[in-house]
Amino acid sequence: MVLVLIVLIAANYYDRLLIDNHKKLLTYWVLAFVLASLVPDESSRDRVLSINGRILLGLCFLFAVIAKLMSPIT
Repeated sequence: MVLVLIVLIAANYYDRLLIDNHKKLLTYWVLAFVLASLVPDESSRDRVLSINGRILLGLCFLFAVIAKLMSPIT
């Protein structure tokens, strides 16, 4: 899993000016998996993933609303 994270980070860095948002989100999600795998207790690991998923989804919607509110009215 760490190797996947390293490959994603390297690919994102290479295309950092042209990268799509979903590729960044995938990298953050894999990072959450790697960090959750460091938790020794399996039930705690599930809780860490659950919390990270909620935060990631909430931030996606929050930034989408902010971008929509900041866009000019046509």
